[in-house]
Amino acid sequence: MITILIITIIFLFYYKKYYKKTGSYPLLIFYVSLFLLSLFSLECYLRGIEFFVSDESKYINAALDHVSTDFNRFLWYFINDLIINYDISFNGFALKIINIPIAAGLLLLLWHIFKNKKVFLIPVVLPYFALIATKNLRDIPIFFFTTLTIFLFHHRKPIYIILSLVSLGMLFLLRPFAAAIVFIILLSQICLTTIKSLKSFKISQKILILIIIGVIISPVIVPRVHNSIVKHYNWFNYTILGSGYEIKSEKRVQGDPRYSSGNKVKDFCVASVRYAVTPIPTSILGRLLEGGTEMWGILDDLIRFLNQLGYYIMLVYLIKNARYFPKVFLELTPAGKAFILSLLPYWPIYSLHLFGVTHQRLKIPLQIVVFLIAMGVLEYKKMHNFVKMNS
Repeated sequence: MITILIITIIFLFYYKKYYKKTGSYPLLIFYVSLFLLSLFSLECYLRGIEFFVSDESKYINAALDHVSTDFNRFLWYFINDLIINYDISFNGFALKIINIPIAAGLLLLLWHIFKNKKVFLIPVVLPYFALIATKNLRDIPIFFFTTLTIFLFHHRKPIYIILSLVSLGMLFLLRPFAAAIVFIILLSQICLTTIKSLKSFKISQKILILIIIGVIISPVIVPRVHNSIVKHYNWFNYTILGSGYEIKSEKRVQGDPRYSSGNKVKDFCVASVRYAVTPIPTSILGRLLEGGTEMWGILDDLIRFLNQLGYYIMLVYLIKNARYFPKVFLELTPAGKAFILSLLPYWPIYSLHLFGVTHQRLKIPLQIVVFLIAMGVLEYKKMHNFVKMNS
């Protein structure tokens, strides 16, 4: 609990700093998540389902057994080891709430980037986000360090780029491909800045700092990055081009020819649609009427239903207002553009990797993008209607 207390104090320090601008909105994630955790705890007691499910248990068991960690998840294994073995964990309960203040920090960062208090409504419109914050999983920290890296990189003070690189390192220790995506996006942005600087015969301090740091850390970083690239390349060859494709097809879609026809381009297109639009709210409702899933429980299905309902409403709204997409995106800050672009690749990656059949939490990145674009369209239309009325 000491670890959680430290993280919460850090959040509250920054929350107090911006309280006059944000009001009590940043605390909404605490209320929603703790309420959902209370309901889940009650369901566990009444129905006898496991309090820690799937990957949550794997992290805890690895910490208890002091098992050597998977480098791709090193930081989250480390957090579990720290709390289970060296902190006051209350039989692991601390790991159920550690992500809540991190999620609050994430939303505060998004407010800084998008300058809109509606970002604090994400846990209400997409309540599965709030539910994920009550799980011993790395998804929330991945989103947090993605956002923090981008925010610090685009800070007006060039020295903050050092902290941005530290944050990028933390992201690499949670999900290497996510760090690679952020790195490529920020590198592209800095390259554009460099081209503009060269035209005016000026090199920004940010670029100079990057060059110096790159030279210093490259002997240590390059070998690890190279190993990660080789590992992911071998995985791609095996699961997409090799025999792993059939194995994965059997596991994910049971070899159903509708989803695994042998035409990989067609299969990818179908998987992309499945990732984006499933599960359909009515299918979840049908499962709820049958008592919910045995592993995840009724509450999980109920929150998924409400989440998908909110998501579908936003999709319909965006389809009706599709013509505003380019204008809304172009008006975003560089940090806002970078954040949205950092989440969009999850769509093709998990469509390709898992045939679009994956757990709800892995679909949240695309759903956050949909929320942010819908928010942008709403604000854009409101602003332009106001201008018309006063012109």
